[in-house]
Amino acid sequence: MISRILGAVYRIPLANTIGDEGIGLLELAQPLYNFFLVASVAGLPLAVSKLVAERMAVGDERGSFRILKVATIMMLCTGLASASFMYLGADWLAERIYHDVRVALAIRAIAPALFFVTVMSAFRGYFQGCQDMGPSAASQVVEQFIRVGTMLLLATTLMPRGVEYAAAGAALGAVTGGMAGLAYLLFVYVRRIGAASIEKGRGKEKSGRVRIRAGERGKAVKTAGRREETTWELLTAIFAIALPVAIGASVLPVVRAIDSAMVPARLGVAGFPSENATALFGQLSGMALPLAYFPNVLTIALASSIVPAISEALAVGSRAGAERRARAAMRLTALIALPAGFGLWTLSLEICSLVYGRPEVGRVLAALAPASAFLCVLQTSGAILQGMGYPGAPVKNLLVGSAVKVVCEWWLTGLPQLNVAGAAISTSVGFGVVALANMADVVRRLGRGAGAGLAAEFAKPAISAAIMAAVARIAYSSLAKMTGRAGLATILSIAAAAVTYFVVMLAIGGIAEADIEMIPKIGTPLARILARLGLVKA
Repeated sequence: MISRILGAVYRIPLANTIGDEGIGLLELAQPLYNFFLVASVAGLPLAVSKLVAERMAVGDERGSFRILKVATIMMLCTGLASASFMYLGADWLAERIYHDVRVALAIRAIAPALFFVTVMSAFRGYFQGCQDMGPSAASQVVEQFIRVGTMLLLATTLMPRGVEYAAAGAALGAVTGGMAGLAYLLFVYVRRIGAASIEKGRGKEKSGRVRIRAGERGKAVKTAGRREETTWELLTAIFAIALPVAIGASVLPVVRAIDSAMVPARLGVAGFPSENATALFGQLSGMALPLAYFPNVLTIALASSIVPAISEALAVGSRAGAERRARAAMRLTALIALPAGFGLWTLSLEICSLVYGRPEVGRVLAALAPASAFLCVLQTSGAILQGMGYPGAPVKNLLVGSAVKVVCEWWLTGLPQLNVAGAAISTSVGFGVVALANMADVVRRLGRGAGAGLAAEFAKPAISAAIMAAVARIAYSSLAKMTGRAGLATILSIAAAAVTYFVVMLAIGGIAEADIEMIPKIGTPLARILARLGLVKA
Protein backbone atom coordinates (compact mmCIF):
# COMPACT_ATOMS: atom_id res chain seq x y z
CA MET A 1 0.00 0.00 0.00
CA ILE A 2 2.88 2.38 0.79
CA SER A 3 4.41 1.64 -2.60
CA ARG A 4 1.07 2.18 -4.37
CA ILE A 5 0.54 5.51 -2.60
CA LEU A 6 4.05 6.72 -3.48
CA GLY A 7 3.49 5.59 -7.06
CA ALA A 8 0.28 7.61 -7.30
CA VAL A 9 1.33 10.79 -5.50
CA TYR A 10 4.48 11.48 -7.54
CA ARG A 11 2.47 11.85 -10.75
CA ILE A 12 1.11 15.23 -9.67
CA PRO A 13 4.45 17.09 -9.29
CA LEU A 14 5.94 15.17 -12.22
CA ALA A 15 3.11 16.24 -14.53
CA ASN A 16 3.54 19.83 -13.37
CA THR A 17 7.27 19.61 -14.16
CA ILE A 18 7.40 17.94 -17.57
CA GLY A 19 3.85 18.56 -18.78
CA ASP A 20 1.52 16.38 -20.80
CA GLU A 21 4.08 15.90 -23.58
CA GLY A 22 6.77 14.67 -21.20
CA ILE A 23 4.32 12.34 -19.45
CA GLY A 24 3.31 11.04 -22.87
CA LEU A 25 6.91 10.22 -23.80
CA LEU A 26 7.42 8.48 -20.44
CA GLU A 27 4.19 6.51 -20.78
CA LEU A 28 5.22 5.33 -24.24
CA ALA A 29 8.44 3.80 -22.84
CA GLN A 30 6.76 2.29 -19.75
CA PRO A 31 4.56 -0.36 -21.49
CA LEU A 32 7.57 -1.58 -23.46
CA TYR A 33 9.53 -1.93 -20.21
CA ASN A 34 6.61 -3.74 -18.59
CA PHE A 35 6.42 -6.17 -21.52
CA PHE A 36 10.09 -7.11 -21.24
CA LEU A 37 9.80 -7.31 -17.46
CA VAL A 38 6.88 -9.76 -17.64
CA ALA A 39 8.79 -11.82 -20.21
CA SER A 40 11.86 -11.93 -17.96
CA VAL A 41 10.34 -12.26 -14.49
CA ALA A 42 6.70 -13.42 -14.51
CA GLY A 43 6.27 -16.54 -12.41
CA LEU A 44 9.85 -16.72 -11.13
CA PRO A 45 9.33 -15.30 -7.60
CA LEU A 46 6.40 -17.66 -7.08
CA ALA A 47 8.38 -20.66 -8.36
CA VAL A 48 11.36 -19.84 -6.15
CA SER A 49 9.18 -19.23 -3.08
CA LYS A 50 7.35 -22.55 -3.52
CA LEU A 51 10.51 -24.61 -4.03
CA VAL A 52 12.38 -22.87 -1.20
CA ALA A 53 9.42 -23.39 1.17
CA GLU A 54 9.36 -27.12 0.39
CA ARG A 55 13.05 -27.51 1.19
CA MET A 56 13.01 -25.31 4.27
CA ALA A 57 10.07 -27.33 5.61
CA VAL A 58 12.22 -30.47 5.72
CA GLY A 59 15.36 -28.69 6.95
CA ASP A 60 17.14 -28.72 3.57
CA GLU A 61 18.70 -25.27 3.76
CA ARG A 62 21.45 -26.21 1.34
CA GLY A 63 18.80 -27.08 -1.22
CA SER A 64 17.09 -23.72 -0.74
CA PHE A 65 20.40 -21.90 -1.27
CA ARG A 66 20.99 -23.88 -4.48
CA ILE A 67 17.56 -22.89 -5.78
CA LEU A 68 18.37 -19.24 -5.13
CA LYS A 69 21.76 -19.65 -6.83
CA VAL A 70 20.29 -21.27 -9.95
CA ALA A 71 17.44 -18.74 -10.13
CA THR A 72 19.86 -15.81 -9.73
CA ILE A 73 22.12 -17.06 -12.52
CA MET A 74 19.07 -17.54 -14.74
CA MET A 75 17.86 -14.03 -13.95
CA LEU A 76 21.29 -12.56 -14.58
CA CYS A 77 21.14 -14.01 -18.08
CA THR A 78 17.54 -13.09 -18.92
CA GLY A 79 17.82 -9.65 -17.33
CA LEU A 80 21.01 -8.85 -19.20
CA ALA A 81 19.55 -10.09 -22.48
CA SER A 82 16.31 -8.09 -22.09
CA ALA A 83 18.10 -4.93 -20.99
CA SER A 84 20.60 -5.19 -23.87
CA PHE A 85 17.91 -5.76 -26.48
CA MET A 86 15.85 -2.83 -25.23
CA TYR A 87 18.87 -0.50 -24.93
CA LEU A 88 20.45 -1.35 -28.29
CA GLY A 89 17.11 -1.40 -30.10
CA ALA A 90 15.86 1.89 -28.65
CA ASP A 91 16.23 3.87 -31.88
CA TRP A 92 14.51 1.19 -33.98
CA LEU A 93 11.68 0.78 -31.45
CA ALA A 94 11.13 4.54 -31.22
CA GLU A 95 11.04 4.99 -34.98
CA ARG A 96 9.16 1.87 -36.09
CA ILE A 97 6.83 1.19 -33.16
CA TYR A 98 6.10 4.65 -31.75
CA HIS A 99 6.96 6.84 -34.78
CA ASP A 100 8.55 9.38 -32.44
CA VAL A 101 12.35 9.38 -32.27
CA ARG A 102 12.26 11.34 -29.00
CA VAL A 103 11.06 8.22 -27.15
CA ALA A 104 14.45 6.57 -27.76
CA LEU A 105 16.08 8.48 -24.89
CA ALA A 106 13.45 7.30 -22.40
CA ILE A 107 13.65 3.71 -23.67
CA ARG A 108 17.44 3.72 -23.37
CA ALA A 109 17.28 5.27 -19.88
CA ILE A 110 14.83 2.72 -18.46
CA ALA A 111 16.37 -0.38 -20.10
CA PRO A 112 19.08 -1.13 -17.44
CA ALA A 113 16.36 -1.41 -14.79
CA LEU A 114 15.39 -4.76 -16.33
CA PHE A 115 18.69 -6.25 -15.17
CA PHE A 116 18.39 -5.14 -11.54
CA VAL A 117 14.67 -5.86 -11.15
CA THR A 118 14.91 -9.38 -12.60
CA VAL A 119 17.75 -10.33 -10.25
CA MET A 120 15.89 -8.74 -7.35
CA SER A 121 12.86 -10.95 -8.08
CA ALA A 122 14.90 -14.09 -7.34
CA PHE A 123 15.82 -12.81 -3.87
CA ARG A 124 12.24 -11.74 -3.18
CA GLY A 125 11.09 -15.24 -4.03
CA TYR A 126 13.70 -16.71 -1.67
CA PHE A 127 12.61 -14.61 1.31
CA GLN A 128 8.94 -15.31 0.60
CA GLY A 129 9.79 -19.03 0.51
CA CYS A 130 11.26 -18.61 4.00
CA GLN A 131 7.86 -17.07 4.88
CA ASP A 132 9.58 -13.84 5.81
CA MET A 133 7.73 -11.12 3.92
CA GLY A 134 9.57 -8.27 5.64
CA PRO A 135 12.58 -8.02 3.30
CA SER A 136 10.43 -8.13 0.16
CA ALA A 137 8.06 -5.49 1.50
CA ALA A 138 10.88 -3.23 2.69
CA SER A 139 12.69 -3.57 -0.64
CA GLN A 140 9.54 -2.47 -2.49
CA VAL A 141 9.30 0.66 -0.36
CA VAL A 142 13.04 1.39 -0.75
CA GLU A 143 12.80 0.83 -4.51
CA GLN A 144 9.77 3.08 -4.91
CA PHE A 145 11.12 5.83 -2.63
CA ILE A 146 14.45 6.06 -4.52
CA ARG A 147 12.65 5.76 -7.87
CA VAL A 148 10.27 8.62 -7.15
CA GLY A 149 13.03 10.83 -5.72
CA THR A 150 15.24 10.24 -8.77
CA MET A 151 12.39 10.87 -11.20
CA LEU A 152 11.49 14.22 -9.69
CA LEU A 153 15.10 15.35 -9.25
CA LEU A 154 16.30 14.45 -12.77
CA ALA A 155 13.10 15.63 -14.47
CA THR A 156 13.48 19.04 -12.86
CA THR A 157 17.21 19.22 -13.59
CA LEU A 158 16.96 18.14 -17.24
CA MET A 159 13.81 20.03 -18.24
CA PRO A 160 15.80 23.05 -19.49
CA ARG A 161 17.50 20.77 -22.06
CA GLY A 162 14.22 19.66 -23.54
CA VAL A 163 11.15 17.60 -22.73
CA GLU A 164 12.68 14.39 -24.15
CA TYR A 165 15.64 14.71 -21.75
CA ALA A 166 13.30 15.35 -18.82
CA ALA A 167 11.27 12.25 -19.71
CA ALA A 168 14.48 10.20 -19.96
CA GLY A 169 15.59 11.49 -16.55
CA ALA A 170 12.26 10.44 -15.08
CA ALA A 171 12.62 7.01 -16.72
CA LEU A 172 16.04 6.61 -15.12
CA GLY A 173 14.30 6.48 -11.75
CA ALA A 174 13.40 2.84 -12.44
CA VAL A 175 17.14 2.06 -12.65
CA THR A 176 18.16 3.73 -9.40
CA GLY A 177 15.10 2.26 -7.68
CA GLY A 178 15.98 -1.24 -8.89
CA MET A 179 19.58 -0.83 -7.76
CA ALA A 180 18.49 0.35 -4.30
CA GLY A 181 15.98 -2.47 -3.86
CA LEU A 182 18.51 -5.11 -4.93
CA ALA A 183 21.22 -3.64 -2.69
CA TYR A 184 18.86 -3.80 0.29
CA LEU A 185 17.97 -7.46 -0.35
CA LEU A 186 21.65 -8.39 -0.79
CA PHE A 187 22.46 -6.67 2.51
CA VAL A 188 19.71 -8.57 4.35
CA TYR A 189 20.72 -11.87 2.73
CA VAL A 190 24.41 -11.52 3.58
CA ARG A 191 23.59 -10.49 7.15
CA ARG A 192 21.26 -13.47 7.53
CA ILE A 193 23.81 -15.92 6.16
CA GLY A 194 26.41 -14.52 8.54
CA ALA A 195 24.06 -14.89 11.51
CA ALA A 196 23.23 -18.45 10.50
CA SER A 197 26.92 -19.35 10.27
CA ILE A 198 27.58 -18.00 13.77
CA GLU A 199 24.70 -19.98 15.22
CA LYS A 200 25.82 -23.11 13.43
CA GLY A 201 29.25 -22.73 14.92
CA ARG A 202 27.66 -22.62 18.37
CA GLY A 203 25.74 -25.80 17.63
CA LYS A 204 22.39 -24.06 17.42
CA GLU A 205 19.65 -24.45 14.89
CA LYS A 206 20.16 -22.18 11.92
CA SER A 207 18.13 -18.99 12.07
CA GLY A 208 16.90 -19.27 8.48
CA ARG A 209 15.00 -22.55 9.09
CA VAL A 210 11.25 -22.30 8.94
CA ARG A 211 9.78 -23.68 12.17
CA ILE A 212 7.23 -26.43 11.70
CA ARG A 213 4.15 -26.09 13.83
CA ALA A 214 3.99 -28.43 16.81
CA GLY A 215 1.23 -30.51 15.25
CA GLU A 216 3.26 -30.97 12.07
CA ARG A 217 6.77 -31.28 13.47
CA GLY A 218 6.65 -35.05 13.77
CA LYS A 219 5.84 -35.33 10.07
CA ALA A 220 8.97 -33.58 8.85
CA VAL A 221 10.91 -35.57 6.30
CA LYS A 222 14.50 -36.24 7.16
CA THR A 223 16.98 -35.06 4.59
CA ALA A 224 19.76 -37.51 5.43
CA GLY A 225 20.75 -39.47 2.36
CA ARG A 226 18.52 -37.41 0.11
CA ARG A 227 19.82 -37.16 -3.43
CA GLU A 228 20.82 -33.65 -4.44
CA GLU A 229 19.15 -32.42 -7.63
CA THR A 230 21.30 -31.47 -10.58
CA THR A 231 21.27 -27.91 -11.87
CA TRP A 232 19.25 -29.04 -14.87
CA GLU A 233 16.65 -30.65 -12.62
CA LEU A 234 16.35 -27.45 -10.59
CA LEU A 235 15.95 -25.38 -13.76
CA THR A 236 13.24 -27.78 -14.95
CA ALA A 237 11.43 -27.53 -11.61
CA ILE A 238 11.57 -23.72 -11.69
CA PHE A 239 10.29 -23.53 -15.27
CA ALA A 240 7.52 -26.06 -14.60
CA ILE A 241 6.01 -23.61 -12.10
CA ALA A 242 7.06 -20.29 -13.61
CA LEU A 243 5.95 -20.93 -17.20
CA PRO A 244 2.21 -21.43 -16.51
CA VAL A 245 2.25 -18.42 -14.19
CA ALA A 246 3.95 -16.33 -16.89
CA ILE A 247 1.31 -17.41 -19.41
CA GLY A 248 -1.41 -16.50 -16.92
CA ALA A 249 0.21 -13.11 -16.28
CA SER A 250 0.05 -12.35 -20.00
CA VAL A 251 -3.66 -13.16 -20.35
CA LEU A 252 -5.08 -10.04 -18.70
CA PRO A 253 -2.82 -7.60 -20.63
CA VAL A 254 -3.95 -9.28 -23.86
CA VAL A 255 -7.60 -9.02 -22.79
CA ARG A 256 -7.12 -5.34 -21.93
CA ALA A 257 -5.64 -4.79 -25.39
CA ILE A 258 -8.72 -6.46 -26.88
CA ASP A 259 -10.93 -4.23 -24.71
CA SER A 260 -9.24 -1.08 -25.97
CA ALA A 261 -10.06 -2.07 -29.54
CA MET A 262 -13.45 -3.76 -29.14
CA VAL A 263 -15.26 -1.57 -26.57
CA PRO A 264 -15.06 1.70 -28.57
CA ALA A 265 -16.01 -0.18 -31.73
CA ARG A 266 -19.06 -1.79 -30.09
CA LEU A 267 -20.05 1.57 -28.60
CA GLY A 268 -20.04 2.87 -32.16
CA VAL A 269 -22.45 0.07 -33.10
CA ALA A 270 -24.62 1.16 -30.15
CA GLY A 271 -24.90 4.59 -31.79
CA PHE A 272 -22.24 6.66 -30.02
CA PRO A 273 -19.93 8.96 -32.04
CA SER A 274 -16.21 8.17 -31.79
CA GLU A 275 -15.53 11.06 -29.39
CA ASN A 276 -18.26 9.88 -27.00
CA ALA A 277 -17.14 6.27 -27.33
CA THR A 278 -13.59 7.22 -26.36
CA ALA A 279 -14.87 9.21 -23.38
CA LEU A 280 -17.04 6.30 -22.19
CA PHE A 281 -14.09 3.91 -22.51
CA GLY A 282 -12.07 6.36 -20.41
CA GLN A 283 -14.74 6.16 -17.71
CA LEU A 284 -14.34 2.39 -17.68
CA SER A 285 -10.57 1.94 -17.90
CA GLY A 286 -9.28 5.17 -16.40
CA MET A 287 -11.79 5.83 -13.60
CA ALA A 288 -13.95 2.86 -12.59
CA LEU A 289 -11.40 0.04 -12.96
CA PRO A 290 -8.74 1.61 -10.66
CA LEU A 291 -11.35 1.95 -7.91
CA ALA A 292 -12.63 -1.59 -8.42
CA TYR A 293 -9.10 -3.03 -8.40
CA PHE A 294 -7.94 -1.21 -5.26
CA PRO A 295 -9.05 -3.86 -2.70
CA ASN A 296 -6.86 -6.44 -4.43
CA VAL A 297 -3.77 -4.71 -2.99
CA LEU A 298 -4.44 -6.74 0.15
CA THR A 299 -5.24 -10.04 -1.56
CA ILE A 300 -2.10 -9.82 -3.74
CA ALA A 301 -0.08 -9.75 -0.52
CA LEU A 302 -2.14 -12.64 0.87
CA ALA A 303 -1.62 -14.67 -2.32
CA SER A 304 2.16 -14.17 -2.09
CA SER A 305 2.09 -15.46 1.49
CA ILE A 306 -0.15 -18.49 1.02
CA VAL A 307 1.86 -20.19 -1.74
CA PRO A 308 4.92 -21.03 0.43
CA ALA A 309 2.70 -21.67 3.48
CA ILE A 310 0.72 -24.41 1.71
CA SER A 311 3.84 -25.78 0.01
CA GLU A 312 5.49 -26.13 3.43
CA ALA A 313 2.53 -28.02 4.90
CA LEU A 314 2.38 -30.46 1.99
CA ALA A 315 6.17 -30.93 2.02
CA VAL A 316 5.96 -32.36 5.56
CA GLY A 317 2.97 -34.53 4.65
CA SER A 318 0.36 -32.48 6.49
CA ARG A 319 -2.68 -32.33 4.23
CA ALA A 320 -4.72 -31.17 7.21
CA GLY A 321 -2.27 -28.29 7.66
CA ALA A 322 -2.63 -27.34 3.99
CA GLU A 323 -6.42 -27.41 4.29
CA ARG A 324 -6.31 -25.31 7.47
CA ARG A 325 -4.12 -22.69 5.81
CA ALA A 326 -6.31 -22.66 2.68
CA ARG A 327 -9.37 -22.03 4.84
CA ALA A 328 -7.55 -19.27 6.74
CA ALA A 329 -6.61 -17.60 3.44
CA MET A 330 -10.15 -17.76 2.08
CA ARG A 331 -11.47 -16.48 5.41
CA LEU A 332 -9.28 -13.39 5.18
CA THR A 333 -10.24 -12.97 1.53
CA ALA A 334 -13.93 -13.07 2.38
CA LEU A 335 -13.38 -10.48 5.13
CA ILE A 336 -11.89 -8.14 2.48
CA ALA A 337 -13.76 -8.98 -0.73
CA LEU A 338 -17.39 -8.98 0.37
CA PRO A 339 -17.51 -5.58 2.13
CA ALA A 340 -15.49 -4.10 -0.76
CA GLY A 341 -17.96 -5.41 -3.35
CA PHE A 342 -21.07 -4.42 -1.39
CA GLY A 343 -19.62 -1.01 -0.52
CA LEU A 344 -18.63 -0.11 -4.09
CA TRP A 345 -22.05 -1.16 -5.35
CA THR A 346 -24.01 0.71 -2.68
CA LEU A 347 -22.14 4.04 -2.83
CA SER A 348 -20.92 3.88 -6.43
CA LEU A 349 -22.40 7.21 -7.52
CA GLU A 350 -21.28 8.96 -4.35
CA ILE A 351 -17.72 7.58 -4.48
CA CYS A 352 -17.24 8.59 -8.12
CA SER A 353 -18.62 12.04 -7.39
CA LEU A 354 -16.23 12.41 -4.44
CA VAL A 355 -13.12 11.11 -6.22
CA TYR A 356 -13.64 12.36 -9.78
CA GLY A 357 -16.49 14.84 -9.55
CA ARG A 358 -18.22 12.60 -12.12
CA PRO A 359 -21.29 10.87 -10.65
CA GLU A 360 -22.15 9.42 -14.07
CA VAL A 361 -19.16 7.06 -13.70
CA GLY A 362 -21.01 5.50 -10.77
CA ARG A 363 -23.15 3.20 -12.91
CA VAL A 364 -19.98 1.74 -14.43
CA LEU A 365 -18.43 1.25 -10.98
CA ALA A 366 -21.63 -0.39 -9.72
CA ALA A 367 -21.43 -2.90 -12.56
CA LEU A 368 -17.77 -3.56 -11.67
CA ALA A 369 -18.45 -4.03 -7.93
CA PRO A 370 -18.90 -7.83 -8.23
CA ALA A 371 -15.66 -7.96 -10.26
CA SER A 372 -13.84 -6.36 -7.32
CA ALA A 373 -14.95 -9.17 -4.99
CA PHE A 374 -14.41 -11.94 -7.56
CA LEU A 375 -10.91 -10.66 -8.33
CA CYS A 376 -9.92 -11.03 -4.66
CA VAL A 377 -11.32 -14.58 -4.57
CA LEU A 378 -9.69 -15.70 -7.82
CA GLN A 379 -6.29 -14.40 -6.71
CA THR A 380 -6.33 -16.26 -3.40
CA SER A 381 -7.84 -19.47 -4.79
CA GLY A 382 -5.31 -19.39 -7.64
CA ALA A 383 -2.48 -19.03 -5.13
CA ILE A 384 -3.82 -22.01 -3.15
CA LEU A 385 -3.75 -24.14 -6.31
CA GLN A 386 -0.21 -22.97 -7.09
CA GLY A 387 0.90 -23.82 -3.57
CA MET A 388 -0.60 -27.29 -3.95
CA GLY A 389 1.45 -27.84 -7.11
CA TYR A 390 -1.21 -27.17 -9.77
CA PRO A 391 -0.03 -23.94 -11.45
CA GLY A 392 -1.76 -24.82 -14.72
CA ALA A 393 -5.28 -24.93 -13.26
CA PRO A 394 -5.63 -21.16 -12.59
CA VAL A 395 -4.28 -20.43 -16.08
CA LYS A 396 -6.85 -22.72 -17.70
CA ASN A 397 -9.64 -21.10 -15.70
CA LEU A 398 -8.37 -17.63 -16.53
CA LEU A 399 -8.39 -18.43 -20.24
CA VAL A 400 -11.97 -19.73 -20.04
CA GLY A 401 -13.13 -16.74 -17.99
CA SER A 402 -11.44 -14.30 -20.37
CA ALA A 403 -13.16 -15.93 -23.35
CA VAL A 404 -16.53 -15.63 -21.60
CA LYS A 405 -15.80 -11.97 -20.82
CA VAL A 406 -14.90 -11.14 -24.43
CA VAL A 407 -18.04 -12.84 -25.81
CA CYS A 408 -20.31 -11.10 -23.29
CA GLU A 409 -18.55 -7.81 -23.92
CA TRP A 410 -19.12 -8.02 -27.66
CA TRP A 411 -22.85 -8.60 -27.08
CA LEU A 412 -23.64 -6.36 -24.07
CA THR A 413 -21.56 -3.32 -25.06
CA GLY A 414 -23.39 -3.13 -28.37
CA LEU A 415 -26.75 -2.70 -26.59
CA PRO A 416 -27.58 1.06 -26.48
CA GLN A 417 -29.28 0.83 -23.08
CA LEU A 418 -26.18 -0.72 -21.47
CA ASN A 419 -23.30 0.60 -23.64
CA VAL A 420 -20.11 0.86 -21.51
CA ALA A 421 -21.86 -0.61 -18.45
CA GLY A 422 -22.18 -3.76 -20.56
CA ALA A 423 -18.40 -3.98 -20.72
CA ALA A 424 -18.24 -3.61 -16.93
CA ILE A 425 -20.87 -6.33 -16.45
CA SER A 426 -18.85 -8.60 -18.75
CA THR A 427 -15.77 -8.09 -16.60
CA SER A 428 -17.75 -9.11 -13.51
CA VAL A 429 -19.10 -12.19 -15.29
CA GLY A 430 -15.64 -13.20 -16.54
CA PHE A 431 -14.00 -12.79 -13.13
CA GLY A 432 -16.91 -14.68 -11.55
CA VAL A 433 -16.34 -17.64 -13.87
CA VAL A 434 -12.63 -17.73 -12.98
CA ALA A 435 -13.27 -17.43 -9.23
CA LEU A 436 -15.88 -20.20 -9.17
CA ALA A 437 -13.76 -22.48 -11.37
CA ASN A 438 -10.73 -21.95 -9.12
CA MET A 439 -12.79 -22.71 -6.02
CA ALA A 440 -14.15 -25.87 -7.65
CA ASP A 441 -10.59 -27.00 -8.41
CA VAL A 442 -9.51 -26.30 -4.82
CA VAL A 443 -12.45 -28.33 -3.46
CA ARG A 444 -11.77 -31.19 -5.88
CA ARG A 445 -8.16 -31.44 -4.72
CA LEU A 446 -8.77 -30.93 -0.99
CA GLY A 447 -11.98 -32.99 -0.80
CA ARG A 448 -15.68 -32.20 -0.41
CA GLY A 449 -15.35 -31.80 3.33
CA ALA A 450 -12.92 -28.95 2.74
CA GLY A 451 -15.36 -27.46 0.24
CA ALA A 452 -18.08 -27.13 2.85
CA GLY A 453 -15.60 -25.46 5.18
CA LEU A 454 -14.46 -23.02 2.50
CA ALA A 455 -18.06 -22.09 1.63
CA ALA A 456 -18.81 -21.52 5.30
CA GLU A 457 -16.06 -18.89 5.51
CA PHE A 458 -18.16 -16.61 3.26
CA ALA A 459 -21.47 -16.84 5.15
CA LYS A 460 -20.92 -14.44 8.07
CA PRO A 461 -18.96 -11.83 6.05
CA ALA A 462 -21.80 -11.87 3.48
CA ILE A 463 -24.46 -11.24 6.16
CA SER A 464 -22.38 -8.47 7.73
CA ALA A 465 -21.62 -6.85 4.37
CA ALA A 466 -25.32 -6.82 3.42
CA ILE A 467 -26.25 -5.11 6.70
CA MET A 468 -23.30 -2.73 6.22
CA ALA A 469 -24.58 -1.77 2.75
CA ALA A 470 -28.05 -0.98 4.07
CA VAL A 471 -26.63 1.17 6.88
CA ALA A 472 -24.36 3.00 4.41
CA ARG A 473 -27.31 3.82 2.14
CA ILE A 474 -29.47 5.09 5.01
CA ALA A 475 -26.56 7.00 6.56
CA TYR A 476 -25.77 8.80 3.31
CA SER A 477 -29.37 9.87 2.73
CA SER A 478 -29.64 11.24 6.26
CA LEU A 479 -26.22 12.91 6.36
CA ALA A 480 -26.62 14.52 2.93
CA LYS A 481 -29.85 16.18 4.10
CA MET A 482 -28.36 17.20 7.46
CA THR A 483 -25.05 18.64 6.22
CA GLY A 484 -25.96 19.69 2.69
CA ARG A 485 -22.47 18.54 1.62
CA ALA A 486 -22.41 15.39 -0.49
CA GLY A 487 -18.65 14.81 -0.17
CA LEU A 488 -18.69 14.98 3.63
CA ALA A 489 -21.77 12.74 3.73
CA THR A 490 -19.97 10.15 1.57
CA ILE A 491 -16.89 10.08 3.82
CA LEU A 492 -18.97 9.79 6.99
CA SER A 493 -21.13 7.08 5.40
CA ILE A 494 -18.06 5.03 4.52
CA ALA A 495 -16.82 5.38 8.10
CA ALA A 496 -20.23 4.34 9.45
CA ALA A 497 -20.25 1.36 7.09
CA ALA A 498 -16.82 0.20 8.27
CA VAL A 499 -17.84 0.43 11.93
CA THR A 500 -21.12 -1.38 11.21
CA TYR A 501 -19.35 -4.21 9.42
CA PHE A 502 -16.91 -4.69 12.30
CA VAL A 503 -19.64 -4.55 14.97
CA VAL A 504 -21.95 -6.98 13.15
CA MET A 505 -19.07 -9.41 12.61
CA LEU A 506 -18.33 -9.27 16.33
CA ALA A 507 -22.00 -9.74 17.20
CA ILE A 508 -22.48 -12.86 15.05
CA GLY A 509 -19.12 -14.38 15.94
CA GLY A 510 -17.52 -13.77 12.57
CA ILE A 511 -14.25 -12.47 14.02
CA ALA A 512 -12.06 -14.59 16.28
CA GLU A 513 -9.34 -13.48 18.68
CA ALA A 514 -6.68 -14.74 16.26
CA ASP A 515 -8.07 -12.49 13.49
CA ILE A 516 -7.60 -9.38 15.66
CA GLU A 517 -4.09 -10.48 16.68
CA MET A 518 -3.00 -10.41 13.03
CA ILE A 519 -3.38 -6.61 12.92
CA PRO A 520 0.18 -5.19 13.16
CA LYS A 521 1.23 -3.38 16.35
CA ILE A 522 -2.20 -2.97 17.98
CA GLY A 523 -3.65 -6.42 17.24
CA THR A 524 -2.56 -8.33 20.35
CA PRO A 525 -3.60 -5.75 23.00
CA LEU A 526 -6.87 -5.06 21.14
CA ALA A 527 -7.65 -8.79 21.00
CA ARG A 528 -7.10 -9.10 24.76
CA ILE A 529 -9.44 -6.19 25.49
CA LEU A 530 -12.19 -7.56 23.21
CA ALA A 531 -11.74 -11.05 24.69
CA ARG A 532 -12.15 -9.72 28.23
CA LEU A 533 -15.34 -7.96 27.14
CA GLY A 534 -16.58 -11.21 25.63
CA LEU A 535 -16.81 -9.72 22.14
CA VAL A 536 -14.53 -12.21 20.38
CA LYS A 537 -14.20 -15.95 20.66
CA ALA A 538 -10.90 -17.70 21.22
